[in-house]
Amino acid sequence: MINNDINTIRSKFARLQYESDSLIRSNQILKDQNNLITYASIALFFSFIGILCIVFYRSKAKEIALVQMYQKDTENYYDSIIHIQNSITRAQELERKKFAKELHDGVLNKLFVTRFSLLQLENDNLETIKESLVKEVQEVERFIRNSSHALYNEEKFLISNFGQLLEELVYMQNRNVSTVFDCKIDSKIELEKLSHKIKVNIYRVLQEAFQNVQKYAEARECRLIVEYLSNDYFRIEVVDNGKGFNVKSAKRGLGIKNMEDRLRVLNSKLILKSKKGAGTSISFTIRNN
Repeated sequence: MINNDINTIRSKFARLQYESDSLIRSNQILKDQNNLITYASIALFFSFIGILCIVFYRSKAKEIALVQMYQKDTENYYDSIIHIQNSITRAQELERKKFAKELHDGVLNKLFVTRFSLLQLENDNLETIKESLVKEVQEVERFIRNSSHALYNEEKFLISNFGQLLEELVYMQNRNVSTVFDCKIDSKIELEKLSHKIKVNIYRVLQEAFQNVQKYAEARECRLIVEYLSNDYFRIEVVDNGKGFNVKSAKRGLGIKNMEDRLRVLNSKLILKSKKGAGTSISFTIRNN
C-alpha cells in the first residue's frame, strides 16, 4: 500500500511537473507574442511619424517652391519693366535730339528766311514776297502742329511709372484671401527721379517684407505707406495687424538680413517694431536726391 501510495504521489508529481512545463512554455509563447506586438506597434508608430514628416516636408517644399516661383516671376517682371523703361528712355532721348535738330534746321531756318524777307520788302515786289512769306509761315505752322500731335500721342504708349509698379506689387499680394493689402503713396514724392539702384533695392525690400507677412503674420490687413518727409527724404513703411512677435527674443532670419543689407547699400537702416498680438511694422528712410 505504501508503495502504491508512493507511486501515486510520483505520478501526481510527474503530472504536475508536466503541467508546470506546459504552463512555462505557454507563458513564453505569450511573452514572445506580446513582445512581437510591442515591436510591431513601435514600428507602426515610427512609420506613421515618418509618413507625417514626409508629407509635411513635401508640403513645405511645395510651398517654398511656389514662393520662389512667385518671387522669380515678380523679379523677371520688374526686370522686364526696367528694361522697357530704359529702352523707352533711350528712344525718347533720340527723339528729343531729333526734334531739337528739326527745330534748329527747320523752324529756325524758316523763321530766319521769313525775317530776312521782311527786311527786303519793297513796293515793287510786295505781292511776290508776300506769297513766299505766307508759304513759309504755313510750313512752320504745319511742322509745329504735327510735332505737338506726335508728342501728345506718344504719352499714350508710356508704361507705368515706379509708383504704379509699387501699387501693382501691393495688389498682387491680394491673392492671399486671408490678408487684404493696400497702399498709400504721397503724390509729393517724385519717385521717377530716383536712380535705378534705389528703385531696385526698394522693390526687393518690399518683396521680402510682403513675403514675410504672407508666411508668418496671419494678419487681416497690411498696408504700404510711402510718406513725404521733406524735399530730400521720404519714409517707406509696411504695417500689418497680425500676431506679432517679441523682437528681442526672436531670431533674425535671412529675409531680415537681406533687407538690412540692401538698405545699407542705400545708406539707410531698417527699423523693425513688433509686439505679440499687436502686429508688426518695418520702416526705412530714403534720400531722394
